[in-house]
Amino acid sequence: MTHIFWNGSPLMSEQYAIVMEKVSKSYGGCPVLDGLDLKVKKGEAVFLFGENGSGKTSLLKMAAALTRPSGGRAVTAGADTSVSPEQVRGRTGFASHEDCLYEDLSARENIRFFCALQGIGEPSSRAEEMAEAFEISSPLSPCRELSAGMRKRVSIARAVSHNPEVLLLDEPFSGLDRRGPAIVSGLIR
Repeated sequence: MTHIFWNGSPLMSEQYAIVMEKVSKSYGGCPVLDGLDLKVKKGEAVFLFGENGSGKTSLLKMAAALTRPSGGRAVTAGADTSVSPEQVRGRTGFASHEDCLYEDLSARENIRFFCALQGIGEPSSRAEEMAEAFEISSPLSPCRELSAGMRKRVSIARAVSHNPEVLLLDEPFSGLDRRGPAIVSGLIR
């Protein structure tokens, strides 16, 4: 059984997907987050609301071990984001509000490439399965030719393709077409 010790008291890591204590983040000396405490239990869905620049994306990137906190400690999927970022990234799915796709690769190729990086057996089969699950039209067309809504679906499909323990979605419904929110919501549930 794994324990995370927080201020001398053990927290059961199996109980929480994300634990942050006194987390702060600054850019160029300007604080974005200051002293944030957060505990998200496994199986729990949390939605962040706030205006642009309020630190939502910074918080998600810290939870995904894509950036380090300026202060405090963050643990995602049982691993410290500063000490073991590679473990966090392997256990976490992250889809940014920017799709970050390879423009010249098709939807399937983008997903297959990510699956291969994650060490998923049969990455081609998994990519096809994800393209079907997310109802991605033209899965063989280069991503630069896809609509913004389809690109968003590809991005989220890629994020969940390795069955992550923790899923972090930054503005998941922004830019989706009419059918997209129902597909994404259904698959998240």
